[in-house]
Amino acid sequence: MALLKIKPQIAKLLTKAISKTKTISEAEEKKQNAKTERANADAKRLIAEIKLKADQKRELYSQIISKVKSESEQLISQVRTEAQETIDSVRAESAEKEKSYEERISQIEADAKRSIVKEQAKAQETISALKAETDAKSKTYEEEIAKIRAESE
Repeated sequence: MALLKIKPQIAKLLTKAISKTKTISEAEEKKQNAKTERANADAKRLIAEIKLKADQKRELYSQIISKVKSESEQLISQVRTEAQETIDSVRAESAEKEKSYEERISQIEADAKRSIVKEQAKAQETISALKAETDAKSKTYEEEIAKIRAESE
């Protein structure tokens, strides 16, 4: 009979233990859930911060790239302009030199023609003088020959 009296007490104790275990399990589960929720909230906050910083850096890099691109285009344009100016300057200088050379060549050709004409005139004068001298000597020789023939006859 004592066993029957103990059974209800054991049953009560078991019920209390089960109830306490459930309570402890529920409390631990609530604590665990709270920790998980805090960890999730912290993770979401951290992810949001990382996304914000990444977006800010992306915007900054985009601005830097745009600036570099713009400066590069300006520099390229400036270099092209300077190159074209140099080309135009060299062309103008070359055209000027070519014109100067052509004028010098024309002057040299004109001087050469004048020199040739002068030399031809001098040569003609020399030829005329030599011819006159030869004609005079021939006439003198012919007169002497004629005189010698007349004397020898």
